[in-house]
This record gives sequence, structure tokens and C-alpha cells, in this order.
Amino acid sequence: MNSPKRTILIRTVGDPRIGMGHVYRSLGLVKELETEFNVLLDINNIPQVRALVEEQGVRYFADKSVVGVIESEKVDLLLFDQLRDDDGLFEALKTRFPYLKIVALDYFNYDSEFIDVIINLFNQNLQKSKPDKNCVRYYEGLEYAIIREEFQNYVSQAKRIAERVSSVLVSFGGVDAKGNTSKVLQLLEMAGFPDIKIEVILGPLWTGELPQVIAPNIHLHYSIPPSAMPSFMTEADLAFCGAGITMMELLSLGTPAIVLPQNLLEERFALSVEQKGAIKVIKDDAQHDDIGYICSLFTSPRERERLSYKGKSLVDGKGMERIKRLIVVLFSEGVNS
Repeated sequence: MNSPKRTILIRTVGDPRIGMGHVYRSLGLVKELETEFNVLLDINNIPQVRALVEEQGVRYFADKSVVGVIESEKVDLLLFDQLRDDDGLFEALKTRFPYLKIVALDYFNYDSEFIDVIINLFNQNLQKSKPDKNCVRYYEGLEYAIIREEFQNYVSQAKRIAERVSSVLVSFGGVDAKGNTSKVLQLLEMAGFPDIKIEVILGPLWTGELPQVIAPNIHLHYSIPPSAMPSFMTEADLAFCGAGITMMELLSLGTPAIVLPQNLLEERFALSVEQKGAIKVIKDDAQHDDIGYICSLFTSPRERERLSYKGKSLVDGKGMERIKRLIVVLFSEGVNS
């Protein structure tokens, strides 16, 4: 007789400050995990977040007591994906539900003993390289990057590197709080390639400003469906983005990327990827050398090919499979075996 499926609750948020990246990747994890588990979402009550989750047909709870949800739904594992500390939640949950397993993504409180597994793309804890407690399993690296199902058919394809750049993608997620979209359009104007097609993706929570005059070669796209993003990224010869989900997706496709970090966490992460030779980082004040590098990329297929190769070697699109395997092992071995 088969044992009943375990139940996993994924707790995630999206809003005008942090964008929708965590919601998108949590939805990707739902699809990966639901073949073996019952998977529920716990989200914040923002209309855009609810609409996205409902569109995917995932059962969810919005602004509900996580304690109540875990109790009523008999949740076996909480997957925490919020890029923040838990503020004592894990201790409260472990006290109330000792059997509950807790897995956190991009989580940097290495002092906590009330967590079973931490999975980070990059260590943002400036004092410690890993958790203090031996009972906490720790995994780190770009091999755990979550690349959504929509991209999987494209990841295996070889990236075509053109002699000259003819298509540029500009995408800074759902918010672009720093106005990097406008900044990139100004940089491209300064670079002086008016015949290049520029595709600009503006997310559902985008509130930034654009130049007063939009050149004929600039095409604006508002709130495109997630399924359309892989083709935009694949067809681009070069992309500009922040150091988040979009950067990971571009790396997996082999599309050369210039990254403008949108906060300090993104900057540290982006610089670590740049050190591996996979991207070019431009900080707040673009220097003359930065503009020169951008110009050189337009006519240097060899440099774009180098970035493309490095990116695909770092992000292979199998991050969700690896996370799923860790969860399966956690259930099979017990909490602290």
C-alpha cells in the first residue's frame, strides 16, 4: 500500500519593492515538486501576486496564519523563499510542530538552529561562511539556480553568436526601483548604434520613468506572459538586467548579459558572477571604460561567445531537480540524520 503524499507549503512574497521574482521561482518549484508531493503556496495579499498564482491554478493561502495553515493542512515541510530573516517564526514552528521540516532559500541567518536545510546561490553573510550548527545542512552555488519550466526547452539549445549585435533586450524585472531601464537606454544612445532593435520588458509592478522621447528602434512591452520571456531572451544578441532571476535565466540560455545591480545584495552577487567571467557589471556611475566595453561587445563576437559559454557552464537549468532531491533525501533520512 502506498503511503500518502507529503505536503509542502512554500511561503513567498512579491511586491513593488522586491518585485515578482520569488513568486515566479516558487511557482516553478510547485511544478517540479507536485509530481511527488502535495504543494501549497502561502503568499502576501497583493492583487498582482494573487492573479499570477490563480492563473497557474495553484492552491494558495493569502495573508493567513502560517501556524493555522500548517495545522489544518497537515504540512510536513515549510519551504521559505522570502530573502529575509524569519523573525523568530522557525523557532515558534519547531516548538509547535517538532516534526516539521524547514528548508530556506537565500537565507543568511547562520545562527539559527531551528532550520533543517539552507540553500543559497551566494553567501550574503559577511561574518560567516556557513551555519554554526551541525544540524543545519548547507548548500551553496549557482547549480541551485531555479530556471522555470518555460525555459527548459531552450536551455539545451546552443546559443547562436552573431558577428554584430542586432537585437538588445532590456529587462529589470517587475519593479526597477533604481530606474535602470532609463539609464540603459541612455547608455545605448551614447554608444551610438541607432540601427539596433531594442526590446524593453516592463513588468507588472513596474513604476519607473522612461525617456520623454522613445526612439523608433525601441519597442516597449508591458506585462508580457511568462511563457514569452524565453523567446525574447534567446533571440537577443545582448541583454541588460539586474542581478536576480532574469540574470540567472539569461546565463542558462547563454545570452551575454550586462548587469546593473539594483541594491547592495545584488551588487555583491553580481560581482561574484563577474569574477567567474560570465557577465559584465556596471555600477551606479557608468565610467568611460564601461561605455567602451559596451561598444566593443556590439562588434566582438569572440567576447560575447566567451560570456555565453561561461554563463551556460555555471547555470545548467537543473537547479529545481537538485532542490527536489535534497527534499526527498531529507524526508527519507529524517530531520537531523
